[in-house]
Amino acid sequence: MIRRSLSAATFIALATSWTPALAHLAPFASPAPPPPPVRFLVSIALMAAASAVIVWQGAVLARQALAQQRKRRRRARPGGIRSGAAPR
Repeated sequence: MIRRSLSAATFIALATSWTPALAHLAPFASPAPPPPPVRFLVSIALMAAASAVIVWQGAVLARQALAQQRKRRRRARPGGIRSGAAPR
């Protein structure tokens, strides 16, 4: 539960830090939109940030799946196996 609240707090902090930087892209912020190269670079930056979040969340999920798999293996193995046969 702590990790979820930490990731939510991190997301909120990122959102508030990006808001002033992206405010000029809103149509109501100024009558003239920024030039196309600026919009293109900002869109690439947003895609990179979104990709980083997706990769980060994927790594967290993979780490959790591996931890659960290790727990299952530990529980499934009886402690007294000493033969050369592999456990099923």
